[in-house]
Amino acid sequence: MCSRNLFVLDFVRRFFSAMSKFLRHMQCVRLKNLGATGGKSAAKASAGKTPRVHNTKRGEFLIMSTEAVDRRVRRTRKQLRECLVTLLKQKKVQDITVRELTELADLNRGTFYLHYKDVFDLLEKTESELLDNFNQLVMKHDAEELKKHPYGIFVEIYTLAYDNADLVEILLGENGDLNFMNRLKQLIRDKCLHDWMEVFRTGNPAIFDAYFSFIVSGCVGLVQYWLKTGMKETPGQLAKLTEQVIRKGIGVLDSDPFAKV
Repeated sequence: MCSRNLFVLDFVRRFFSAMSKFLRHMQCVRLKNLGATGGKSAAKASAGKTPRVHNTKRGEFLIMSTEAVDRRVRRTRKQLRECLVTLLKQKKVQDITVRELTELADLNRGTFYLHYKDVFDLLEKTESELLDNFNQLVMKHDAEELKKHPYGIFVEIYTLAYDNADLVEILLGENGDLNFMNRLKQLIRDKCLHDWMEVFRTGNPAIFDAYFSFIVSGCVGLVQYWLKTGMKETPGQLAKLTEQVIRKGIGVLDSDPFAKV
């Protein structure tokens, strides 16, 4: 009877030991999946939950901070955006597949679909992020400031283009997205018509609209020239040139705006 009880106790001990090992194994698999995708943990963090991962060596719980999870998500999306830009230098967006994009990024397709629906969705969200940054920049400057010192807003615009040169070069190049240009122009037009028209009173909205269309197209052309020639000038030099073109027109050719910046 005693030996039978010992057998039962030994069986129970072995059973719980095996279950403990199995649960630790599942925790490790879950941690590995979290590291590969970053998506599910981000969703839990946004819902106000803190994911916890079991430490198989010490039997303690490690707290994965929201910052660490968000950092992985940002890193994954940044990696996908950079690989998209690399491929857009070679072909049009409609010719890019999720498979070649993820192979270049060294990620699996499941990870891609946690963040984007398809390659077009990735491009659209990448453009939207750049346009959001541009919009925040433009909204900081009021019409009076632009009228007196246009240099300030243009140096920030060109700095944004400089910091995102690879992406901007693609979007404004032959494999770029015409929709991006249209959204950019509409954004500036809305700002002009709603805010700046109160200061720049022309009496004729059509003339006002035509003038800013001219300025926007000129700035886009200037950025394209800048990218094509290797971005030798600083954002400040380009902003100074733009300010003088707006103020002096063709008279800017009588001076050297690059020399004093």
